Amino acid sequence: MTGIWFNNEVNMERVASAKLEDHMLGVESLAFTSDSKALFSASLDRKVLLWDTERKGVIRNWEGDSAWHSIAMGRSGLLACVGAEGLVKLIDPRASAAAGVAKLGLKKAFCVKWRGEELVLAGSEGVVELRDARGALKKTYRAASEAIYDLRVEEEGITLASVEGELIFLSRELDFEANHRAGEGDLRALATVGRRVFASSSPGILCEYERNQSGLKQTKSIHAHMARINCLEEMDAPAAKMLVSGSRDATALLWNLEDLSFRHNLVGPLDQVACAKFSPDAKLIALASWDTNVYLYSAA
Repeated sequence: MTGIWFNNEVNMERVASAKLEDHMLGVESLAFTSDSKALFSASLDRKVLLWDTERKGVIRNWEGDSAWHSIAMGRSGLLACVGAEGLVKLIDPRASAAAGVAKLGLKKAFCVKWRGEELVLAGSEGVVELRDARGALKKTYRAASEAIYDLRVEEEGITLASVEGELIFLSRELDFEANHRAGEGDLRALATVGRRVFASSSPGILCEYERNQSGLKQTKSIHAHMARINCLEEMDAPAAKMLVSGSRDATALLWNLEDLSFRHNLVGPLDQVACAKFSPDAKLIALASWDTNVYLYSAA
């Protein structure tokens, strides 16, 4: 295991270029618009805000329904929101009202992703749901006995991170393919780049795996944070290959994606970092924190 814990050299720190302040409780999730000019933030205060990333102000807000845990922007421009009340809310920022709210088969939903015109979501009971673009249920599958906190949608299937410490692989049709023990439990975050899988493990361990026909082979393990890793986000563009890890210890670290070497400590959050996102144009990094703020950084 490579030990890094924390690098507090001044020249390794990157200070936020902006702090977006309008939420009253912890910010849980973020989603950029396709043109990178705006950013959605969802919070435990039951608000979804749309920010102008250039002027740093709120463009619109949506209130009520749920304390939101996860949001995702679709190709059609719809924002999907899932949360603590087991609801999925679809927001069209071009319309005057929400596109619709549907009740899920989950008590709580912790993660949602778009797959074309379909939604894939998971939550507290280890159940994965596949829904259409209007929120209607198409298929459900119980993938774990306890909560699923993160998922990734790839061309060949779906990867899940369970609180039991397992990486679970499903086919596109939500059929079970394989699982792999990836730590001591409380697996909260993952990222995928081709056949490479990055996953968090308690306490604060960042692991890299290579997926092959026989399963997963661990290729690297780094003691990255002093507490649980809440989020991982990858950027695999020709001009930018990076990975961000955000932790319960209120730190966020930027890594080189190719060799998982440390780049920068993203300074700013005063409470745990719940979500990290790269803008589609690879110019910005956004962090959501339980200190009620959203932080923006240059990704250059």
